[in-house]
Parts: sequence; C-alpha cells; structure tokens
Amino acid sequence: MGNNESKRLSVVRSLIEVTKPLSEIADDLTAFEWDYEGEGVELTRHSVANILKRFMSGKLSVNDVERWANLVESREDIFIIPDDEEKVSEAIYELANPSLAQPLNQKTADQLLQKLETR
Repeated sequence: MGNNESKRLSVVRSLIEVTKPLSEIADDLTAFEWDYEGEGVELTRHSVANILKRFMSGKLSVNDVERWANLVESREDIFIIPDDEEKVSEAIYELANPSLAQPLNQKTADQLLQKLETR
C-alpha cells in the first residue's frame, strides 16, 4: 500500500468514526481524487449506529449527521459487506436525504437504530 493510499484510508477511517470536526475531514478528503480502486474501509451497521447514538446524546447535530452521510454516501473507498448492504445503504440514504426520506429527530434516529441493530 502506497503512502498516499495509506493517508487516504486513514482520512476515510476518521470520516466513518468522526474523530475530528467534519469540516476538517471534508477538507482532508479534497486532497484525494474521487475515483478509487483498491481495498477500502468498511462501513458497518455498528458504525452507522454509533453516529445515531452520538446524535441522540447531543454530541452530533442534525446538520452534522446529514453532512456525514453525504460525505460517506457513494464513496469508492468505502465498502459495506453484503450481509449489511441493504440496511446500511438505506440508513445512509435516509440520513443524507432528510427532505426525501424523513427529517432526523430522536424518534426517527431511534427507529433507524432499531433497524440497524436487528439481524
């Protein structure tokens, strides 16, 4: 793995986990081309559930969650295992598109969390 690829995957990991402000992560992501081939970083049901729990506890705002979902959605350097694909993709779509799906609030976050945590 090249140094640039290693940096990219580190930034993508920080995006999935939101380890620093999203504005910084978004800026960091601009250093890399959109197209990507290679092994990506896994986005799990647990990762999305963690974002929802952070929203429900007040650590992330509605805008943070929407921005996060938009940054995560359709990235070629992020993959979802087939068993989780449907639930994770559906949750990301809903979070990234509140005007098309449903606005995020405590109730809708809890409903999404229940879906993600059910096998």
